[in-house]
Amino acid sequence: MNRLGLRFGALDFLVTPDGEWYFLEINPNGQWAWIEQETGLPISDAIADALLTPELAI
Repeated sequence: MNRLGLRFGALDFLVTPDGEWYFLEINPNGQWAWIEQETGLPISDAIADALLTPELAI
């Protein structure tokens, strides 16, 4: 993400039945709101904080 200059990205992976992970892509505007709705986790707040707080950048 640093090399791409991204402060946020939704990473897509495929996990095989054997447990091997494969990276598919990174989306700078990936869909995550459904996870927040399903779990009640404050994902949108965390993303906003990371985008607005330079010290949180990696």
